[in-house]
Amino acid sequence: MSGIKISRRSFLKVVPAGLLGALSIGYLGGRLFSNKSTTQQNTFSKNSIFAPRDKQI
Repeated sequence: MSGIKISRRSFLKVVPAGLLGALSIGYLGGRLFSNKSTTQQNTFSKNSIFAPRDKQI
């Protein structure tokens, strides 16, 4: 095998930090996108053509 030589010990030192980083990025990204989607609701006035209908005609 040619290429980067990495020992098992150095690999096992880096794995927990990588997992924590990936989890934190996923958590923060999920919160960021969920906040944007919830703030866009109910922004139209009642008489707007874009507001959902109350009942089917």
